[in-house]
Amino acid sequence: MHSKYLLIDGMYDGTANKLVWTGSHNYSGPSLRENDEALLKVDDSAYHDAYVSNFNAVKAAAVPGTADGTDACKGVVSTDD
Repeated sequence: MHSKYLLIDGMYDGTANKLVWTGSHNYSGPSLRENDEALLKVDDSAYHDAYVSNFNAVKAAAVPGTADGTDACKGVVSTDD
């Protein structure tokens, strides 16, 4: 199992709203109707902002490439020895 999350930052009924949906739940039909999944809604702007910070840190650390080591982008060099 691995966790996914959905971040919502917008207006609802004239009020600013920040939500986090997180858990093992896939965004698919079987997850809604058949699978045992964990899904948690957090309605708190501090949690939302923490998830945004985490996303930005993971994105900043990401390296382009593919699982088999094939260069996905021009100029990408494999560091495998």
